[in-house]
Amino acid sequence: MTIKQWENTIKKAIKKEGHYKPIFDRSIVILSEILFERDRIYTQFIDEGAQVLIDYESDRGSQNRRPNPLLKQWQELNNTALSYMKELGLTPGGLKKIKCDMEIQSQSPLDRILEQLESEANEGE
Repeated sequence: MTIKQWENTIKKAIKKEGHYKPIFDRSIVILSEILFERDRIYTQFIDEGAQVLIDYESDRGSQNRRPNPLLKQWQELNNTALSYMKELGLTPGGLKKIKCDMEIQSQSPLDRILEQLESEANEGE
């Protein structure tokens, strides 16, 4: 997918859940770029034989094996993307947090104060 296709897919998913706000646009663009780069690196990893370990020659001339740097990059991009997905409510936990925050914001200040007083009174019992 292109960066623009990722943007459209992400925005559509957020709108489907009903919590899209224009303030998310910059994070959506960043997440789209991360996912695009992740896909590019994965494709390169596959094209180069999908080797988890690769051979390399040390500065002293000995042959060694090490983890494929492409795989490491791919994993790091996955983790970074997951962080953005959580913040945008695209994971179950992230969605729960956003919906909870939206409920709190939709309450009037008086409702929040009364709810807080009620919970404090219940704690004292």
